[in-house]
Amino acid sequence: MMWQAWNLRNNVVHGDGKDTVTGSVQYLTRLQDELLVAACGLREHSDNGKVSLHPAKSEATVPPAPSHWIAPPLGMAKLNSDAAFIGETGDTWGGAVARDHLGRVFMSIGRRLNRCSSVEEAEGAAALLGLTEFAKRFRGQVILETDCMCIGRELQGGMQSRSAYCATLADVKEKLSLFSCSGISIVSRSKNKLAHELAAVARRSGDFIMVADVPVDAKHVMRDESVLTMA
Repeated sequence: MMWQAWNLRNNVVHGDGKDTVTGSVQYLTRLQDELLVAACGLREHSDNGKVSLHPAKSEATVPPAPSHWIAPPLGMAKLNSDAAFIGETGDTWGGAVARDHLGRVFMSIGRRLNRCSSVEEAEGAAALLGLTEFAKRFRGQVILETDCMCIGRELQGGMQSRSAYCATLADVKEKLSLFSCSGISIVSRSKNKLAHELAAVARRSGDFIMVADVPVDAKHVMRDESVLTMA
């Protein structure tokens, strides 16, 4: 982080001063992925058991941040989740999909969930749905990715949640502990389209669970994201 700040300062003072905000965002996104990889695979434990992370340095100028789904690092799975929620009634549907570093689908699921009292509770329930089913098939390194900032920050925090949906978050953390290593990623809706579509499919057509595939109604989103990932 300090290395990037120093490079930016030097570019402003001694260079052309044209480094962009999107470039810095891309750097921070990449740093997050590197830290997750380091936490899962490149651990150096001190005497008190704490973990030391050593992210790689980055160039000062980087390409604009992508606006599409980003595949996880090699050796990890990424589980995206999303919810379809009707505030007036509390009706909730969850969708989730797990993919590898090439964008290949491990499993996808969509299901009607218990009624929720808020969007945040619905998003947490959708994440729990995906983790519960994925943990039956996979116990390796996983990144849980959500477009709900509240849920993501609560899960990233080390403190016990005091929110109205704390029970759901506790269940999510318990499921995450089943994997050999886990991390949390918070993204925009544009990077979570397939999970969003799976929740919509469940709402329209009913419950489903598929291994190595997604429903026909969601295949166009899967193909689009796979093409962008490989580009």
